[in-house]
Amino acid sequence: MTGLEYLLEDDKVFLERKEWDVEVKKVGQETQIVIHKFLLPSKYSPSEVDLLVRQLPGYPEAGMDMFWTKPDVLLKENNQKPQATEVHEKFTEFGDEDWQRWSRHMNGWRSGADNLETFFAAIQNELNR
Repeated sequence: MTGLEYLLEDDKVFLERKEWDVEVKKVGQETQIVIHKFLLPSKYSPSEVDLLVRQLPGYPEAGMDMFWTKPDVLLKENNQKPQATEVHEKFTEFGDEDWQRWSRHMNGWRSGADNLETFFAAIQNELNR
């Protein structure tokens, strides 16, 4: 785990508890967090990816939304991309490669209650749908 000093204490404790291979970078005013070798549910290919989330200025009062994966993820049943994952973006801090953007929005972010842990619960719920 690298870059944990950029995180709020609750987020740091959450990531340490998960024991993921984590890399955190401060990029301007935002914090970018990559979970290397993040395991996906069995309906996806590949079975593990690098997963990136961003904490924008104003976090934790301002909510988090969307996440990105590398390499691209496909549904095994039809070899198609999941809905709303067609856009790609580059995050040069993590290599000059395209990341597949999962356009998902956590409606009803609760300032003071939601954090990185609740956002990852929302990601997991989305992946399991």
